[in-house]
Amino acid sequence: MTLKTRKKLFFASFVLFLIISPMVILYSLGYKFDPQTFTVQKTGGIYIQVSNYPDYEIFINGKFYKKIKNNSIFFQKGILISNLIPKRYTIEIKKEGYKPWRKTLKVKPQIVTEIKNIILIPKDIQTKSIGKANKVIFSSSKKFLAFEENNNILVKSTKTNEIKYTKPYQNEDILKLSDNGDFIYLKEKNNIKKINLKTNKEETLNFFKKPKKYEITEKNIYALSQNSIYLFNFKEKTTIKIAEKILDFYTNKDSIIYLTEKPLMFYKKKENEEQPQQITYNPITYSLKNIKIFNRFGDPVAILKENGDLLLFDYKTEKFNLFDTNVIGAQISPDFSKLAYYKKNEIYIYYFISSYPSKKPTEKDLLGRFQDKIQNIKWLGNNHLVYQQGKAIFLTEID
Repeated sequence: MTLKTRKKLFFASFVLFLIISPMVILYSLGYKFDPQTFTVQKTGGIYIQVSNYPDYEIFINGKFYKKIKNNSIFFQKGILISNLIPKRYTIEIKKEGYKPWRKTLKVKPQIVTEIKNIILIPKDIQTKSIGKANKVIFSSSKKFLAFEENNNILVKSTKTNEIKYTKPYQNEDILKLSDNGDFIYLKEKNNIKKINLKTNKEETLNFFKKPKKYEITEKNIYALSQNSIYLFNFKEKTTIKIAEKILDFYTNKDSIIYLTEKPLMFYKKKENEEQPQQITYNPITYSLKNIKIFNRFGDPVAILKENGDLLLFDYKTEKFNLFDTNVIGAQISPDFSKLAYYKKNEIYIYYFISSYPSKKPTEKDLLGRFQDKIQNIKWLGNNHLVYQQGKAIFLTEID
């Protein structure tokens, strides 16, 4: 190779270096050339996480991007798609036997847009009939259910549909089914029947006068009767009056939380403690009748009145304040981070703490406004809601 040729190759390599080096440096710093606008832009990214599915395919703007495989049952695998030019991208998740998940996302410079907890819905949802049931009650483990059908009370396994117990219906009201499905509690007039489903032995517990409300735990029965709370202990067969002039109550683990009539304040009493603990110090100034109390980790945080007024507890002022009106129903998420509530045609999410997707405490979101009347809402995990309109059931993400 002659000296002249070597010089030409050197200068060509030097020019190529001058052209490529800035591009490499810009790329390493997160910049990318956009051929549509002929500009260099700071890139962003998208992070994708699909719940409970070991493998799926990702498509971006209709084109196959990557197949994700994860054989570990202990690790939820996500994927980061980086170096994306800021604009809108249609992301599609596909899995054989499931309906495709699709969403259009906006990518911003230097920001990773997260889409977590994606749930894929089977194409063919199998359902089975358990009969024409009235007032279905599930055990807390969801392994068993009790209901009244054709003048009989039945207890069935949700897994096998096997009948575990049946008895003629005699105007009883099903109160509770034990976690393991071994006991069922029925209300007949002013009595409570505790039935052992293994031995068919019935025990009548007649100790309350016209009770307004029951709470049944593993150890006790709590009842609100004539504005007083009573406790019946299964083991000792004793009845104790806990408190008087009570408007409402609920139980949490080994404690009972109750609302006094005058003044309207909350108290907590543990089973092993004689004196109750006052947990709110500013009396509620709103008239309360036929209410529903919502709690986080045992502490009352919301009250839904019969007229649709929703009261929320303000931790700064330590008062219950009117938050919204015309509310039909509400439910706290399983992780206690947010409250979902609905009106006739609207669903809202209220955040107690910082939560996905990038929500701050006390922030409220309008999840959706619908033409048809909403009949009910339920949390499916902590990031999805199931709601009913007419005979149709819908699943929605909260982001």
